[in-house]
Amino acid sequence: MKKEEGRRKKEEVLRWGLEPQSKLRTCFLSGYQTEWSQGFTILDLPSSEIRG
Repeated sequence: MKKEEGRRKKEEVLRWGLEPQSKLRTCFLSGYQTEWSQGFTILDLPSSEIRG
């Protein structure tokens, strides 16, 4: 269940990242900052990237 949830979240993030005028894209490209950093902890990233 948890794993499926993480995969769905990842797909959402990737989809949002493709929207040109999305604020989420800015957060996505700026090193996972602001409140979104919590959401990114479930993705397959090294902890150093998440804590940035």
